[in-house]
Amino acid sequence: MIYLHSLHQAMISRAQPCARASWAGILIITLSCGKLKYAAWRIKGSMASQASAIEFLEKHPLQEFQVGVRKFLPLVVTSLQVDYDRGLWSVSLPFLDAVGTSSDFQEARQRLFEYIDFLWNEYVLCPEEELGETGRMQRNLLLELFSVS
Repeated sequence: MIYLHSLHQAMISRAQPCARASWAGILIITLSCGKLKYAAWRIKGSMASQASAIEFLEKHPLQEFQVGVRKFLPLVVTSLQVDYDRGLWSVSLPFLDAVGTSSDFQEARQRLFEYIDFLWNEYVLCPEEELGETGRMQRNLLLELFSVS
């Protein structure tokens, strides 16, 4: 897999074949609001131009987010799992069994956050005595993962 490292190659993208013919590496460097941003992927498909799946090589840390009036602050360091397959983004927290999907990455991420808010409503705001064993485990996991204001 070949990655572009030089800043002289900024603002371009390139796919190069690697050892297995069905995989290619790509690094995209962009300038956004004066900050240099980059992303690295491993792309699967017959050719890089016709990718069928993209596996992200960078981390997507879960950071503070807001849904409606609630602000969720992660209490533990964790990363979102991000997948792209056939035009559909999937952003998830697998241990919560929470997933957001969309053809747009930001929308998929927002859907995940909305689902986490739904879980908060269902398990944390519900009286504990009304929850079954699985519900109490989900409630405890949410309380360990987030501080909500």
